[in-house]
Amino acid sequence: MYKIYEWVLIMDHRIIEREGFKVIGKSIVVSKVSDNQLEEIPLFWKKNDENGTCDKLAQHASELGVMGVMFDYKEEEQEMEYMIAIESPIGSPSEFDQLELKEIDIPASTWAVFSGQHLSEIKETYEKIYGEWLPSSDYQHAFLPELETYDVDSETGEMKGYEIWIPVREK
Repeated sequence: MYKIYEWVLIMDHRIIEREGFKVIGKSIVVSKVSDNQLEEIPLFWKKNDENGTCDKLAQHASELGVMGVMFDYKEEEQEMEYMIAIESPIGSPSEFDQLELKEIDIPASTWAVFSGQHLSEIKETYEKIYGEWLPSSDYQHAFLPELETYDVDSETGEMKGYEIWIPVREK
């Protein structure tokens, strides 16, 4: 006789509390129809890397570094806003004046923070968070902006890893 066990993925994560903060950056509205955001967001990064915006933001980044921020989800339109951002520095640097940046508030929250190594895995990580971890955890989405932080080697510019920050509250 065989016993059938239901296996639940245990993802490498930590739960943290963080006070509210502001982020500033360049944003774009992306379509989630047919996963279009998976093409639009990398092109947006490439454009802002080539025009120097990413470097200008990185010069003023906090320990969170340059990050991706997803917010203003519109389910009916199947779109969201995506921002290449940094934590807002105290006093706006003068080189930000020509960049047409947007600033938004990130409220205080509890965060489930998931770590990964390669950007090629990020879609799968999101699928596991939403498909496996959230349904089986003691948490639910808090419906606040989500963050992606990137660990980039300052000398080589190579990606060493990333984190996905999901705002959560207890079920």
